[in-house]
Amino acid sequence: MSFRSAIKSRIAEYITSETRLRRKREAFEKQRKRQSRPHEVHYFHHVSDPYSHLTLQKLSGFQQSYKIKLTIHLISGPPAWATPDRAGLDAYALKDANQLAVHLGLSGVSQKAPSAERIAQAEAAMAACLNAGMDIGKLQDISNALWSNNEIAPVSEVNVEAVKAQGDALLEKLGHYLGATFYYGGEWYWGVDRLHYLEERLQQLGLGPAPSSDRKNGPDQA
Repeated sequence: MSFRSAIKSRIAEYITSETRLRRKREAFEKQRKRQSRPHEVHYFHHVSDPYSHLTLQKLSGFQQSYKIKLTIHLISGPPAWATPDRAGLDAYALKDANQLAVHLGLSGVSQKAPSAERIAQAEAAMAACLNAGMDIGKLQDISNALWSNNEIAPVSEVNVEAVKAQGDALLEKLGHYLGATFYYGGEWYWGVDRLHYLEERLQQLGLGPAPSSDRKNGPDQA
């Protein structure tokens, strides 16, 4: 195959994939409208995951900026088969998350992972918060306390395992296993540094502020 033919082939593949993605999204939105469902974005939070701590800091602004229904789920974290070197992965995540936090101007995490006891306290506090109604500010306060080694206020008895089991079940049903992940309309967006891809999609639907390159508001397709 000549160089020109290879380039044409790549361009054709790109156009085909973009067209397929656009049609898939259009089909989802048509079905959503027929069923009178809101633009619901699911967010899956893993308490002991440093990337989840970073992502949680963006949730309040994200929710306020877009006309969506944001639903937060507490999860247990990735299964053993997905993390064969869990210790190595955890050590890398702490370092990487702190570098990412500096780059994005967010609050980082402690150099040492929280103890199992403190993680359990934070999970209980977050589960109680979600059961009482989603309060992103309170969730962030709990996460800040966990990762800065501050006291976590005790809560009344709550079935943490049941709350996480619900989140785990939905996460598995939708086809993922990691925390700090967003799901909307059949697509996944992992981590705070990829949130802009979801925002671009919502902007195209006229659900929030237009990209900086085009401040005109698009049509509201709610």
